[in-house]
Amino acid sequence: MTIIPSKSSSGIITGVFVLLYTFCAAQSGNREEVKAAYDPGSIPEVINTIPVGFTFYLSGNHQESTKGFLQGQIRWNSLEVSSPQGIVHNGQFTFNREKIWKNGHEADFEIKMRGKVINCKLPLPYVKKIRFNLYTDSLKKGEPFYLNVEGKFSSGRTYPLDTGMVAFCKSGGGKLTGQSLLVSHQDTGTHAIMVYSRLKMDPQIRDSILVPVKILPNPVNLPTEQEVLQSR
Repeated sequence: MTIIPSKSSSGIITGVFVLLYTFCAAQSGNREEVKAAYDPGSIPEVINTIPVGFTFYLSGNHQESTKGFLQGQIRWNSLEVSSPQGIVHNGQFTFNREKIWKNGHEADFEIKMRGKVINCKLPLPYVKKIRFNLYTDSLKKGEPFYLNVEGKFSSGRTYPLDTGMVAFCKSGGGKLTGQSLLVSHQDTGTHAIMVYSRLKMDPQIRDSILVPVKILPNPVNLPTEQEVLQSR
């Protein structure tokens, strides 16, 4: 740095102070930016606890990362990390999916390190579409029929969803319990059931399907061997 000479003592003091401040900032590695990431091997689409990490981009094209999947040198016990959408403990982020959804599908982090505070965001995958993908083409009376629903996520991945994320209802006969549909043997009037599913966090994301009930032919009572012999 160049200091412009000044005849006044106050100018000399100011120049020395600026030079000293710049030197100290460079020595301490002044943190200018931080980026958050989650382990690409994790499944944040359906699992609410995932490994996360932070990379600090410092002045002088220098960067440091946290320990864990980023394989950095910054220990987690040297950081204070908080998020309105969940809890971070030793590199594991347990988040509230509904809060993530309401926050634009992002987690906000506040990081305190060596007396400094810096903020960053972490986008997480979210459901864009749901669809029924049934294991069989019809329901058999007396047997629970599982209503398999899959979610297409912003990450491009597809995963089965459960009642924690999807709500179900039906019209017609049968009994709906959780994610299973049941028609009793005594029910002779139900031939098909319309089933509806919707994403709890966004009811506009929905799907429906008509589930046929398998109609078995009336059992044929064959004669016994003794009856056949007696008829001769």
